[in-house]
Amino acid sequence: MTDFLLVAWVSALIEIRRFAWMFGLGRRWTPGEKLRLLFAGYNGTRNTGSDVRVQEMLRQIRHVLGAGNVDFSVMSQDFNRSAGYFDGTRQVYLPDVFPPFLFREVKQNHGVIACEGSMFKSKFANALTTMMIGSLGLASAENKLSLAYGGEAGHMDPLIQNMCERYVHDSLVITRNVESQTLLRKLGIPTELGTDTAWTFDPNPLEYARKTLREAGWDEKTPVLVLCPIHPFVWPVKASIAKYIARITTGTYKESQYRTVYFHESGPEVDKKYRHYISGFGKAAAADFYLRRLQHVRTRVGIARGVLYGVVPLSRDRNLHAQPGRLRWRDHGRTYPQLNARAGSRTSVPDRG
Repeated sequence: MTDFLLVAWVSALIEIRRFAWMFGLGRRWTPGEKLRLLFAGYNGTRNTGSDVRVQEMLRQIRHVLGAGNVDFSVMSQDFNRSAGYFDGTRQVYLPDVFPPFLFREVKQNHGVIACEGSMFKSKFANALTTMMIGSLGLASAENKLSLAYGGEAGHMDPLIQNMCERYVHDSLVITRNVESQTLLRKLGIPTELGTDTAWTFDPNPLEYARKTLREAGWDEKTPVLVLCPIHPFVWPVKASIAKYIARITTGTYKESQYRTVYFHESGPEVDKKYRHYISGFGKAAAADFYLRRLQHVRTRVGIARGVLYGVVPLSRDRNLHAQPGRLRWRDHGRTYPQLNARAGSRTSVPDRG
């Protein structure tokens, strides 16, 4: 029901904006004016992939159009988590209840570039897809630049698919794979085939990683193993006013709350599947020859819902310190002694931060 309300709200705002444009209430870009573009993405969450993609889009488009000819804005859900990113770009706060923000912010720009990889799908959150569609739809309603760059399409719930078909058909979507292009073309949405924009990102040199690991206690000889489990069973995140009211009045749903009105999937079945998954992951890791002689170094890596505490040699996180023989996952405050059992350590899973 909450998804329906969100879709109806955003759809109504798009229609209002289209109606206003028809009566001459909008304003076009004029030659000589800096091109103001809003980058609509999933930023400010420490999702490395999302941030890297947007960083590359900004660099590419600024290079093509000229830095002096453009004025970019990027959405951020938390300024503290995106501080220092996106040089030369204004960051604008994306609130959890976003329709009024989209209505206001898109109007202030000459165009929108949607820039999330999981752009058109119900796998992770219908709210995120609704935000992407709304951004593009509000831009095209005023005949502005409306471009989705490096996106992907997958299964969408009927409500979301109908919204996508209605409000993205005047946008151009540059997909990152053929499958997404095929799906969107069936909906009558113009597409071009591209790739994930992160491929052009220039990372720090290898010596940066070596220096960081040495500072954390690495002897430059011990092999380093990187393990990246996720929590695949807590998706999709869904908005729920009922759960939010229960959360603030009775304290229930604390563990499954993503933030404000958004909640992860939860319950005994989710817990059972995750225990089975993480146990199998641990057994596979423990069977590796290197695991028996590995010096673990701890760093934090945001991987979707779960956060891995493991060994990541290419990290810019300053919070590194040696953790011999220990591998940690942070998620849900649970402990899984099965993982790393052969290495003689206990895998702890503290609360999500």
